[in-house]
Amino acid sequence: MALLAFVHTAHYWTETHPELSCEQDMVLLMKEHPDLAHLLMNDPEAEAEAATATLKHRIKHAIAETQKRGAELAAIVESSNDAIISKNLDGIITSWNAAASRVFGYLAEEIIGKSILTLIPEHLRHEETQIIESIRAGRRIEHFETVRRTKDGRLFDVSLSISPIKDEEGRVIGASKILRDISDRKRIEKSLLQAEKIAATGRMAATIAHEINNPLEAITNLLYLLRPKLTDSEALDHLAAAEDELGRVTHIARQTLGYYREHTAASPASLSEIAQHAVTIYHPRCSSAGIEIRTGFTSARIAIFRRGEIMQVISNLVANAIYAMPTGGLLSVSVEDVEEPTSGMEFTISDNGTGIAPNHLPRVFEAFFTTVRRSVRELDCSLQSNSLKATEAKSALRVN
Repeated sequence: MALLAFVHTAHYWTETHPELSCEQDMVLLMKEHPDLAHLLMNDPEAEAEAATATLKHRIKHAIAETQKRGAELAAIVESSNDAIISKNLDGIITSWNAAASRVFGYLAEEIIGKSILTLIPEHLRHEETQIIESIRAGRRIEHFETVRRTKDGRLFDVSLSISPIKDEEGRVIGASKILRDISDRKRIEKSLLQAEKIAATGRMAATIAHEINNPLEAITNLLYLLRPKLTDSEALDHLAAAEDELGRVTHIARQTLGYYREHTAASPASLSEIAQHAVTIYHPRCSSAGIEIRTGFTSARIAIFRRGEIMQVISNLVANAIYAMPTGGLLSVSVEDVEEPTSGMEFTISDNGTGIAPNHLPRVFEAFFTTVRRSVRELDCSLQSNSLKATEAKSALRVN
């Protein structure tokens, strides 16, 4: 310390008084030991302060960079189109981004602090136990498809990717979920599957229709050849009945196949006449079932129809009504002119049968859906809907 004080004093005087100079030995010492010279010629306390200032600057810079990066990550999470949710190992929601609010309908302040089970339907809550077990083991869950529930109770299809959240020591303390609404994709997949089913059934139906048509034509020709040979009036009546029934078999075959389409052009026809003809065909069946038929065909307008397809639509609706009244009832069929919302005709059919269960209403226009085996109304409206589209008619289902 004495040497240091002496050197500092000497340095001061030589700096302030140029006429003075250090002894030669001191100069040689400084040249031969630069590290010692650096120590002797500089104040250790000043260097410590400078080092501390540099360290503080670096720490402040690192904190600023960390905060900037954290803000960027938070902005990415908040602006994501996917719902991003975090929870602890007890299943309590700890974070909630804007997309989660859009998807589920809960604001962040409403849902943070509540159980994740709030978003899971009761019949799927066992999934949460399995998810927590995987997270505790440090395993990620990729693209897990399931169903979740919104604030208003609506269920929708989702795809989940779940990652464990770890603390500084590597212990799992929670989970981060990225949730994507895949309802639209599921609907498209279902529509494609249904379209493929319809196409496959259509190909099969075309083959069956061709095979059935040949023997039906043969029977028709045989009955035609038989008619001149009959002279007995009763036999002729039976022959006429057989021809009528054969016509009905042909019509029922086409109707049952559900894929019969007329290739002839649409032509002017009366909807009232077509409806009346359909009622006439089903009148014997209604009478035997104890069903009263009331009609009101007040419209005399002529429209452009494919007559066979419209006949098929009305026949299916009448048949459905008969299925709905196994112990008898009242069937009402009417056609009347209307001016609102546009000028046209309105066909109405109603009955006092078992009706359509509320859970079946969303499926009434779904191809091949039926509940006849469970003694409930047959719901085969897909064909009717397609036929009405082909004739530019509009359809509506009113449930009372």
